[in-house]
Amino acid sequence: MTLVTGAPPYPPNYPKPVERTDGIAREILLAALLASPRDAGDLDKLASRFSKRYARGLLPRWVLRRVFELDPEVRAAAQERPDAAAALLRLLTTKSVRSRSGIVPISLFLKPFGCPAQCVYCPSERHMPKSYLSDQPAVRRALRHDFDAYGQVAARLEQLRLGGHPVDKLELIIQGGTFSHPPRRYREEFLTGVFAAANGAAASDELTLELAQRLNERAPHRVIGITVETRPDWITLEEMAFLRHLGVTRVELGVQTLDDRISALTQRGHDTADVAQATRLLRDAGFKVGYHLMPGLPGATSDDDVESARQVFDDPRFRPDLLKLYPCVVTRFSELEAWVLAGRFVPYSETQVRETLAGIKRLVPRYVRIHRVFRDFTADDIRHGSRVSHVRDVVQADLAAAGTPCRCIRCREVGESARPDAPLTLQTTSYEAAEGHEHFLEYVDAHDRVHALLRLRFPGPAAIATAAAAPDTAISSVAATALYDALPELAGCALVRELHTYGRQVRIATTDANAAQHQGLGRALLAEAERRARAAGYARLAVISGIGVRDYYRRLGYDLIGSYMIKRLREAPSVDSP
Repeated sequence: MTLVTGAPPYPPNYPKPVERTDGIAREILLAALLASPRDAGDLDKLASRFSKRYARGLLPRWVLRRVFELDPEVRAAAQERPDAAAALLRLLTTKSVRSRSGIVPISLFLKPFGCPAQCVYCPSERHMPKSYLSDQPAVRRALRHDFDAYGQVAARLEQLRLGGHPVDKLELIIQGGTFSHPPRRYREEFLTGVFAAANGAAASDELTLELAQRLNERAPHRVIGITVETRPDWITLEEMAFLRHLGVTRVELGVQTLDDRISALTQRGHDTADVAQATRLLRDAGFKVGYHLMPGLPGATSDDDVESARQVFDDPRFRPDLLKLYPCVVTRFSELEAWVLAGRFVPYSETQVRETLAGIKRLVPRYVRIHRVFRDFTADDIRHGSRVSHVRDVVQADLAAAGTPCRCIRCREVGESARPDAPLTLQTTSYEAAEGHEHFLEYVDAHDRVHALLRLRFPGPAAIATAAAAPDTAISSVAATALYDALPELAGCALVRELHTYGRQVRIATTDANAAQHQGLGRALLAEAERRARAAGYARLAVISGIGVRDYYRRLGYDLIGSYMIKRLREAPSVDSP
């Protein structure tokens, strides 16, 4: 029996021969509808019996779900046993962690453009984006589509949908070396293809980025955020304005270390002053700022790495919003491999990696989210150094046993256990950062789990001094800087750099009584930010909104001005404004 007429084409990574795969999947699903497996483990045991019978590996869950949706025999059996079918669909949802933070992340890769830097630890495989290797899972997906933006997004959306994930709120993470290095025309074409795929429209030469973005405001798959990776020394006013033109909302900087001695030794090519300047520029333009840190570099000790991390959080020039911690390992195609063979470098042992990461995580403030720990290199890619890819879990257990659990947002976010009726408290953490004043607002429950957060920034030392001296009066002036020449719409604005509700993703325009999303927490946080900005003397509040969230802010009184959603809080002629 064949699949339904008009079925979508098979994805490139569908196990072949496809007819045989469909037949095995059909038998597994029909048996599962009769057996009603209790959990994912039971389903895997059942599936493995058929896999052994046909001498095939275990079929991915998304393959089973595709056949569940498209095979007439399975659909008929599901209609006869609706309760069993609903339970089976829940078991076919793969890695629910992907969407329990409230959005679905999709990693994309630019085609290889090289990188002008010569860092000794970066792998440089031919025909691959700098610092990435061809057998990494996300890179393999990009290779299947020859790094085409439209193909990457469309295929990933279908695979996530088949995995049971809502795919109407997307966070795009664009990787592949230094984002600021390729020509602007290529980057604009890449983002146009991204939005076209998210809009469900065919790519065409006539489609402009502006039109694709406008269509995405009400598209079936809305882009709520775009992240890029770049170097601190590539951040300029002109580059930031271009990033906003593209729709970028978060910038991750390859900092690696704040020890200039180690940066020079590893030929990084920038110093601490570059990091501080990039951080200030990005924050004053409203971007969320992430740092990539690399413990265990040549010339570093575990104590050096912990002290460098302490400076990240203690020095107000820095204090990023998020971290990715990538312990240094020696990979194929890196200059560092020759250093090891020559006796010039010995990477950290697994014990040193654990102890160093634990020391860093103990320092992390509650306003920081640790997104990742360890790069997703395969064991074969790593020539020397730790191969424990689940080191985050190991370190978490070490910290819990020591009574010093990590306080980062990811370790505290509510996830799928959100209860809308749980009493919540609004907690504020205020701190200076990059010559501005930050207010980190979060709704937390009795267990200190974060349900929603907002990052509010009052930029510039003049604004801070005036607000502190006269919090109930209008600011007399805002320092005129080159920033406002590049982004004039921000003059005189307080900034909302992030608004995020955690918990299981709820589809747009729907509610779920058992989920934290769409329960009014975001509106409440935004109202509090408006109140604080008004009290500090700001006449306007600007939000660095994702393209697909613009309608949400319009309903709350915000207008699109330039590339930001901006609301006038009150008339205040004494504040400089465009």
